[in-house]
Amino acid sequence: MPESILEWGIALILSMQTWGDWLIAPMNVFTFAGNIAFYLLILPAIYWSWNSRLGLRVGIIFMLGLAINLMVKVAFHDPRPYWLDPEVRLLTGGETTFGIPSGHAQNSVVIWGMLAAYLRKGWAWTTAIVLIFLIGLSRMYLGAHFPTDVFVGWGLGLIILILFLQFEDSISIQFKKLGQIPQVVLIFVISLVILLIGALILSNVRASWQLPPEWIGNAALQAPDEMINPLSLQDLIIATGTFFGLVAGAILFNARLDFNADGSWGKRLGRFLIGAIGVLIIWQGLGVLSDLMAVDESVMGYILRYIRFGLIGAWISAFGPLLFIRLGLVEE
Repeated sequence: MPESILEWGIALILSMQTWGDWLIAPMNVFTFAGNIAFYLLILPAIYWSWNSRLGLRVGIIFMLGLAINLMVKVAFHDPRPYWLDPEVRLLTGGETTFGIPSGHAQNSVVIWGMLAAYLRKGWAWTTAIVLIFLIGLSRMYLGAHFPTDVFVGWGLGLIILILFLQFEDSISIQFKKLGQIPQVVLIFVISLVILLIGALILSNVRASWQLPPEWIGNAALQAPDEMINPLSLQDLIIATGTFFGLVAGAILFNARLDFNADGSWGKRLGRFLIGAIGVLIIWQGLGVLSDLMAVDESVMGYILRYIRFGLIGAWISAFGPLLFIRLGLVEE
C-alpha cells in the first residue's frame, strides 16, 4: 500500500483512539465476534444444534474464505498500524499475520451475510450489516488494522459471498455425480492445491522481501507475548485441514446415517457441550503431542497440524454426530 495511504490511515486511527478508553471494552466485544475462535464455536453450534446442511455450507465458505484471506495477506505483505507506528496503541490482543485484507472484516461479511441470506428476513440483514460495520470499526479503533485493510476485507468478503451463493448449487450438483471415494479424493486434492498455491506465494515473497526489523520491534513493544510470524503456512494449514476433514466427514457420515439437528433444547445444548469438549480434547491433546514430535515450522510439523485440524473438521461433521446418536441425543 502506498506510504501516503498508510499515513492517512495512521492519522485516522490516532484520531479514533481519542474518542475515549471507555470504548475499549465494547470494541473488544465486537472484535471477538469476528475472531476465528468465535466462528469455530458458531460453526459446530449451527451444525449440531440448528441445521447440519447450513453448518456445512458455513464451514465450507468460512474455511475457503480464510485460506484466500491468508494468501492475499502474504501477497500484499503490508504491516499492521502498531507495527509501523509505535504511537498507535494496540488495545486488543497481538496479531501475528500481515494486515491487508482484514480477516475480521472479510469473515464478518461472509459468515453474517451467509446467515442473513439463509434466513431471508429484514431483521437478519439489518443485524448482519450492523455487526459487519461495528466489527470493522473495532479493528481500526483497537489499532489492529488500517482503514484500507478493513475496506479491502469487506470487498473481498462480499465477492466470496456472492460467488458462493451464485455457484453453490451448480457445483454441488456436479460434485454429487461422483462416487463417495472420488468425492473425498477431490476434496483432499483441492486442499493440497490451495496449500501449494499458498506455499508458492510465500516462497516468492521470501525470495524478494525481508520482514523489516522495525516492524518486529514495534510489535514486540505492545504485544511481547505474541511475536509476529507472518511468513508462515501454519494458519493456511489450519484452514485447509479443517476444510478437508469437515467435508470428507460429511460425505462419509451422511452416506450411512441421517443426522437430524432438530430436537428439544436440552438435546441441542447437550450435543453442543459434548461436541465442544471433543473439539477441545483434539485441539489441545494433539497440540501437545505435535509439540513433542516435531517443530512447528517443519514438514512434519505441517503434516501433524493438517492431521490435527482435519480431525477437528471430521469430529464436527462425522464423529461428533455419531457419538450423539449413540448417546440418544438425536431425534429419531
